[in-house]
Amino acid sequence: SQLRLFYQTRDVKSYRENFNRIDFTVVGCQRCGSANVIRYGAYIRKKTNVLIQRLFCLDCGACLGWLPPFLLPHKHYTVPEIEPGIEAYVTGSTGYTKIFQNLESLPCCQETLWRWLDTFAAMAKELCGIARETLAKFKPNFRFEKDKRLFSANFPSARSQNKQPRLNLLYQLYVLREYFTSLVEPKDFLVWLIFISRLKTGKKSSPTRFANDPNGLKRDNFPQPP
Repeated sequence: SQLRLFYQTRDVKSYRENFNRIDFTVVGCQRCGSANVIRYGAYIRKKTNVLIQRLFCLDCGACLGWLPPFLLPHKHYTVPEIEPGIEAYVTGSTGYTKIFQNLESLPCCQETLWRWLDTFAAMAKELCGIARETLAKFKPNFRFEKDKRLFSANFPSARSQNKQPRLNLLYQLYVLREYFTSLVEPKDFLVWLIFISRLKTGKKSSPTRFANDPNGLKRDNFPQPP
């Protein structure tokens, strides 16, 4: 199942321990969405030193590697390594210098953290839509307007005015995380959203009901968007 696949691939340790037992038919083809795929070799991802499985689709002939959700394309560090720094910046008014003073475990420099923040800000619209869609599915009576933090520009830092809308969405992700504690651990929340977004890649389905909302603020407690 998808939940089992997530727990097998949520971090480096779990991925290495379960690599030979992972059912990649749950992932499917990232091009056509078919579940008719087979393992077709693997290669080592440098820096993290993990195997990336290649999948061959017997329907469309595509041969693509599948990145586990704790990795991002063209990034050396894993999401769990950098995410504490992103959370500290987005949810508080702390600048980069104090972040590195308080979080000595961060393996990167300030410039790298800024690039990761920019990457997650670009992904925030899609991830926020997935979080809202999932919350509306599991809690159909939940009304988003009850939490005012989801309907105002609450990002506490004013140092990045040109990225304010995307950073607001990133801030809302951490607000929405509070409603998923019974489903996924807080430390795995972003990895879980990335996991869902990759399962959607190539699937023959319509986008989420919140995907076209530029501010991620659309309320939807009905079968169709208002």
